[in-house]
Amino acid sequence: MLDKYSLPLEFKYLPVIESGLNPLAVSKSGATGLWQFLFNSYKMFDLEINSYIDERRDVYKSTEAACKYLNYLNGIFNDWQLVLASYNGGPGDVRKAFERSNGATGYWQIRPYLSEQAQGYVTCIYCRNLCNELLQRTWY
Repeated sequence: MLDKYSLPLEFKYLPVIESGLNPLAVSKSGATGLWQFLFNSYKMFDLEINSYIDERRDVYKSTEAACKYLNYLNGIFNDWQLVLASYNGGPGDVRKAFERSNGATGYWQIRPYLSEQAQGYVTCIYCRNLCNELLQRTWY
């Protein structure tokens, strides 16, 4: 599905970081599912939530929604590192970091102005990718 939306293959590790690949995961803030969508963001991506169903827990539908969202964020920021930071902290967090950094627009320049969680998120994705690449080289 990442190919369908022209997303980097490395993004396949986002649900590992987000939910430990558990489609039933619920965070302290109420984010739910494999991709950890908050309740108020489901409408933007055509996910159905009612007393009978929560499509944030549907692996296929939530993955489609996450890919649409990542693509949407790329349309705003046109930088994959900023896309990851905004996926985690929200586009508002990245925009505020732009303002606080006196107009810097690169991830590493605005990183100190992001929320602590968003600062660690991009690094965590890089580390997950590196670890998996090293494992594949040694074990296969």
